[in-house]
Formats: sequence, structure tokens, C-alpha cells
Amino acid sequence: SVKKIQWQVPDYLSYSPNINAYLQSAGKSIKLGLSSDLLLATEYAYSNVVKINLKLTNSGAVQNATVATSSGSKEIDNIVLQSVKSTLNVVKPPAGEVKTPDFNLTITIYL
Repeated sequence: SVKKIQWQVPDYLSYSPNINAYLQSAGKSIKLGLSSDLLLATEYAYSNVVKINLKLTNSGAVQNATVATSSGSKEIDNIVLQSVKSTLNVVKPPAGEVKTPDFNLTITIYL
């Protein structure tokens, strides 16, 4: 199961209450979806932390997502990566909040 989710965002976005609300909502959705997706895993994680680096467009579309810190299980890493990407392709930041063409985020998931 997912115990905690932690975001690392650029400073210029961290001060926006709308972005903070978006991250909180996205985090809850990721936690719910991922908790059920992980039930399908047949391997065990060797580490309880998975860190994902993300590059999103200002409209919230995922341009790139990579595993920065592995759980030690390729299967679990792939489940986490797919779950994060599919959730973020549905849960979008508020229109007009991100002033740059794209932005980078890191999400740390504690299993």
C-alpha cells in the first residue's frame, strides 16, 4: 500500500494555492489508484521508496516520466510509473496557473 506521497516542485509554483490544491488532489488520486494497482504485483519491493521525475506541459500533459529511485523491483517500478502517468493525464492543473511552456516535478512515493 501507499503510505505517503511527497512532491518537489519549482519554487515559482510552490507559492500558488491553486497549484498546491492541484498537487493535493493529484496525490490523493495517485494514492488511491496505486494502492489498488500494487495488489497485482507478484514481486516484492526491496526499498519502500520510489521516486519519479516528471516533465509536464503547462496544461498538465505528461511529456516525460522516469524512475529516479527504484524500489528494487522492475515490476513495481513500472506499476508506479504507469499509475502516476495515467492519473496525471486525467487530473490537470488549473488553466493559466503555469506560466512556462513546461515544468518539472518529482514525486516521492513511500510504500
